[in-house]
Amino acid sequence: MIRAINALTAKVDNLTVERATEPTAEEDQHITANVPATVLNVYPELEKLIPSMSDDFYRTVLTEEEKREAIYACPKSSNVSYNPPPLNDSTSNAVKKADSALYAIQTALAHGTRPIDYFIHRLLQADPTLTLDDPVVDILNTLRCIMGNVAAMATQSRLDNLHT
Repeated sequence: MIRAINALTAKVDNLTVERATEPTAEEDQHITANVPATVLNVYPELEKLIPSMSDDFYRTVLTEEEKREAIYACPKSSNVSYNPPPLNDSTSNAVKKADSALYAIQTALAHGTRPIDYFIHRLLQADPTLTLDDPVVDILNTLRCIMGNVAAMATQSRLDNLHT
């Protein structure tokens, strides 16, 4: 966990350093500066490549078939545990219900890494000299770390629910 946080911190530091070489909002018509963040204005070509950007992110629900297709189209990674850690069974029904929901989120996040892992595997098969400096690998690794961080937050919430 500490390694993942340190890796994310290093990536943010690298992005901050690299930001000087990126086009500014004045140079890129699709970037709008808002303090403290910048906004990427969605334009037709981008939306065509990422159609889900138009959907309500918090209401995006895949069908069971779409979930199976997304998860099982890619193999499991041998060193990844896809099952969240179990918790003490001697808890109230309300805690068990909340725990069940968080457990499902953790499982979905873990399985969500499968396409990332498999895609990077295929990239590496095509180019054995690939490194973390490759921007595609770097962003996918960052996404994977963010997903892991969210799963860890769910684990902490599960533990907190046990002790309240």
